Parts: sequence; structure tokens; C-alpha cells
Amino acid sequence: MKRDGKTYVELPEDLQDKKITAIRISKELILLGSSEAIRELVERQTMYLLRGKLAKKIVRSQERQKDGGSGAPDKRTSERQVRPSSGEFKYAIIRSEAEAKSFQSKHYWEFKKGQIRGVKGFDGNYYVMNTDFYQEAISAIERALQGGEKTVEELAAETGLPKDAVKVAVVLAGEDGIVYEKPDGKLRWIG
Repeated sequence: MKRDGKTYVELPEDLQDKKITAIRISKELILLGSSEAIRELVERQTMYLLRGKLAKKIVRSQERQKDGGSGAPDKRTSERQVRPSSGEFKYAIIRSEAEAKSFQSKHYWEFKKGQIRGVKGFDGNYYVMNTDFYQEAISAIERALQGGEKTVEELAAETGLPKDAVKVAVVLAGEDGIVYEKPDGKLRWIG
């Protein structure tokens, strides 16, 4: 109701004794509720968004698993990654959701700061790459694709990057909308 140029809202009895908070959601939408209820709603929605993004899109890197000291990747995770002697993570393909979640927990702040990025590909694998390495890789891939469409293998040969690094970079670039993969596996630069 309006009175003296102000708008008043009548609250239900169970809310009349509580401290009420109003949050403007948009120009014509205002959320009214007890401070406690709004805090719980914000916490719940934040956790929902984080869980969804982290579980489905954002993945973390993990140490390369050794198979009996042979140097081969552990077959259970089928993960490939490169970590130079400096210890800086470069890229990974993680094939298991459980391993991706573990990786994401381990490297949460690197993702939060934008130092690592990752996506879940259409094939169900998780593709993760250091942001600086991604920039280097995508520059080389862009130059190579200026000469026409190429497969991941052809790009790896032309750029000198490992095939898996090219695959990770291409999946991330596809997510960015700058590389398109045709059904026949050929890649085209559309950036």
C-alpha cells in the first residue's frame, strides 16, 4: 500500500518479529525475507553453482600416475599430462569423473585465479591446461590453421606440440568459439 509517497508491504505474522532484508534482484524484482533465510538461500545457491560448474566444467590437474614404476600412465585413470622439471603443470586429459573431482579439489585456487582452465568434452573426458601454455599452444595452432583445415595429428606435426597438448588446446578453443571441429575430424580456425 502507498502512503505519503512511500510504499509499504504487509508481512505475514510469522515474519513480523524478524529482521527483514530487501535485495533488489532487478529493476522490478525485490527479494524480501528474514536475514537468516536470505543468507541460507545465498549459501545454498552459491554451493549449487560451484558444485555444478566444478563437477561439470572445471576440472583440476593431478600428479601423473605411474604403473609399477614403468613410467606408463595408470590405466585406471588414463590420464596424460606434462609437468616440466620446474613443477609447473601444463596440460592433462582426465578420463574419470572421480579423478577430475579430486584434481579440481587439489587445484581449486589455480582455477579460481585463472591459472588453469578446463572443460568436460563431449567424449566425457576432462581437458585441462595451464592458461599460459594454452596461449602459446593456441598461437601456434592459429598459425598452422591459416594454411587450411587440419587434423589434431597434422597440427601436432606442424606445431611441434605433443598430440595430447594439441587436443586439449583445441577442445578449450572450441569452448571459446575460435576453433571448429568438423565431423570428419578436421579443424578450422574461426576466431
